[in-house]
Amino acid sequence: AQAADSIFNGVTRLLGSTVQVLVLLALGLVLYLATSKYGNIRLGEGKVEYSTLSWLFMFICAGLGSSTLYWGVAEWAYYYQNPGLNIAPQSPKALEYSIPYSFFHWGVSAWATYTLASLIMAYHFHVRKNKGLSLSGIISAITGVSPQGFWGRLVDLMFLIATVGALTISLVVTAATFTRGLSALTGLPDNFTVQAFVILLSGGIFCMSSWIGINNGLQRLSKMVGWGAFLLPLVVLLVG
Repeated sequence: AQAADSIFNGVTRLLGSTVQVLVLLALGLVLYLATSKYGNIRLGEGKVEYSTLSWLFMFICAGLGSSTLYWGVAEWAYYYQNPGLNIAPQSPKALEYSIPYSFFHWGVSAWATYTLASLIMAYHFHVRKNKGLSLSGIISAITGVSPQGFWGRLVDLMFLIATVGALTISLVVTAATFTRGLSALTGLPDNFTVQAFVILLSGGIFCMSSWIGINNGLQRLSKMVGWGAFLLPLVVLLVG
């Protein structure tokens, strides 16, 4: 754990500003593509399969997911107590810094990076008609590097580790948050058994929705979650 913390602190210290600049550049590029003549180019053929609302709900569920349940509420407080940048913790300046930086992670700047990656994948599959879902396959179509070579396999391995790590952390943190609230409401114990059950149940629902397809699986789940996300603030506003 100490070694991981040292690596994380070193990477964020060296590349923190670079990442912020790249994200802002991605936002500018996406806005340019959306407002220029390229924004009218349609990728793929055939009729629109899902409504705009269905796509919106699926984007929200896929792009935000379980991490928002925890960090969407707590992130500003984390930056308020640990602001960095030589700002005094729990100071007015720390509070001023904490809120916009949370929006940097969850607002349009973050969605710009998702959009840019989605455009690359859409062009790879629908326009170039390339097959394969591996990241090395997409890079190979652009650079010519063999996906079966050393660098191609290294890229796929790093992508796989990053994906599994991100999903695992999100699921575990969400399970702990959910079981804590469930314990406060119902009196059930907040222990490993309950958390493991929640993780297995969530994984089972995800696997089932993937197995039965987008129409009957992900789209319906996304609509349920999307409408629930709109209704929850209304209930809190009216009921308290």
